[in-house]
Amino acid sequence: MSARPARLLLLSVVAATAVATCGGVGASPPGDASPSVDTSGAAGSPPASGAAADITVSAVDYRFEGMPATVESGTVLGLRNDGQELHEMAVYRRNDDVTQSFEDILALPPDEGIKLVTEAGVVFAAPGEEAADTVTVTEPGDYVMLCFVPVGMKELPSQDPNASPGGTPPADGPPHFTQGMIHTFTVEG
Repeated sequence: MSARPARLLLLSVVAATAVATCGGVGASPPGDASPSVDTSGAAGSPPASGAAADITVSAVDYRFEGMPATVESGTVLGLRNDGQELHEMAVYRRNDDVTQSFEDILALPPDEGIKLVTEAGVVFAAPGEEAADTVTVTEPGDYVMLCFVPVGMKELPSQDPNASPGGTPPADGPPHFTQGMIHTFTVEG
């Protein structure tokens, strides 16, 4: 996935997240091939919840720490942002019939790549904070955890219609996953 489509996808997810949660950080918008976001959860996957995390992953600029290579089905993942920028933990499962690597999938146009994975959940955390929600990985298989937030973004854009214009514009850097903020793991049944 190139930096521009990733930014557009992130901004649409951020906007839908903020609207769905009244501007709160830590919502769980599911991935969708279209720019709009269905907040009901990905097919076959539960939406993120506020369940207590079995593993709290630390997001730093630009990597995930504390996430093992293998976890059990039903593991609840939390996100703590120990970095200086806004981070997300977007978790996707490679569909059973897919043979492409996650690297190959990310290189595809977004509308093609999203068909090859199933979203487990997405949560955001501002610097120094924990995401309000968690992601539960339920299906055995191969997963990827990554951050689409552009380099330099420190906070979610305001979705308050009464906010004064101007605010902090979104960063225009490459997505964090292109800087190394990507982690593959396996969920065992």
